[in-house]
Amino acid sequence: MIAFRAEDGSISGFVRDSELMQKNSQWYVRAVIQNIRDDVLEVRVKGSFFTTNGLASVPRRYALAA
Repeated sequence: MIAFRAEDGSISGFVRDSELMQKNSQWYVRAVIQNIRDDVLEVRVKGSFFTTNGLASVPRRYALAA
């Protein structure tokens, strides 16, 4: 189970272990960028979520290139 902050509020749900990566003490979840607007990335996260179908708008500063 994961939870992360998006522009519209908190998102929580389940993803496979293979979609997660830890770098230093931070955890990241793999996402595919669908659209870019200003400093916001619209992304799709693979998984099963309680509050979304996997689409989320997150600040660009959260991004880490894979």
